[in-house]
Amino acid sequence: GFNIIATANSRDQGVNEFSAALKRRFNYVHIPVVADQKTEVEIVRERSAELMQRYQIPARIEDPVIKLLATVFREIRTGSTSDGVSIQKPSTTLSTAEAIAVALDSAIHSRYFGDGTVGPADIARNLVGSVVKEDMGDIAVLKEYLSLVAKKRAGTDASWKQFYEAALKAIS
Repeated sequence: GFNIIATANSRDQGVNEFSAALKRRFNYVHIPVVADQKTEVEIVRERSAELMQRYQIPARIEDPVIKLLATVFREIRTGSTSDGVSIQKPSTTLSTAEAIAVALDSAIHSRYFGDGTVGPADIARNLVGSVVKEDMGDIAVLKEYLSLVAKKRAGTDASWKQFYEAALKAIS
């Protein structure tokens, strides 16, 4: 005997729908999106640290950078910010797993092309690919987020300023 494990995001039904006969042969487990930001930040922190250790990537991601990453993902995914600004949602799914992948990619990039410390600019450069991976039209979603949210926060926070400037550069 053998087992097959299949995964899918609830927003991404794939190219073709499974047949009813095939569906009957799978057990379905629905895992909801993480409900609160604090939990999502903790998941991204722990899982990215585990992966960096497993792949022996000598890089560091400080808590404020992980919080910034999780905040951007959550706000773009939900289409609204913590301060009540409504924004467009992308056609792609920005899951917690995607945020972990961005953190890991940023760590690798920082290790080989930087000083080994992941900063907001590293996050911004790696985030663009996650947002536009399935639809180049989603670049408009990211541009809107940058102009309505990140630009405002960049005026009062150095981390957001680094993020904003690097993201603008990455999409131009």
